[in-house]
Amino acid sequence: MVALKYGEDILSVSLYWRARSAINHLARVHYITPRSDRIATVYQDEQFAPSGLTFTRQDEVNAPYLPWLPHYPGDLHSAMAGGKLPIAKIPAGTASKPGDESPYAGRAKFYRFHYGPYLLGMNMTAGETFRLSAPTGWTQALDLASGRPVKLNVPPKVGPMSTAVLSVGR
Repeated sequence: MVALKYGEDILSVSLYWRARSAINHLARVHYITPRSDRIATVYQDEQFAPSGLTFTRQDEVNAPYLPWLPHYPGDLHSAMAGGKLPIAKIPAGTASKPGDESPYAGRAKFYRFHYGPYLLGMNMTAGETFRLSAPTGWTQALDLASGRPVKLNVPPKVGPMSTAVLSVGR
């Protein structure tokens, strides 16, 4: 989870959003500016250690993982049903199989998220470093933690257990 206030902008992002059974490439964002208030589910890039296993999306339309809630009437089906998602490598000694909910199945080593003028890189490892590649056309950004400009011709490094938050165009 990343939350920030920059000027009049407020941004809250869940990078590990509903990834209970596999890497789903989805983040949930709430972005508030003086002129708009947006809540969105957004594609993100992740780097993860693959297990070689996949999870098949179920045919759930209104309440995935909440079977006790009432279901919509009629014969409705999910457009995503049957889709295959990769399962991240689960630590040795942890019992899990495809379809099980696990805090490891959908956890990435590195998350890269871009929304509006913001680019986030979150490193979840204890010993690896990743590069945060910029969107096309970004040549320079502001590192919001340090307040310093960052040239993006060489993607900046994001060290172990750290998060980079960059902004451009403001």
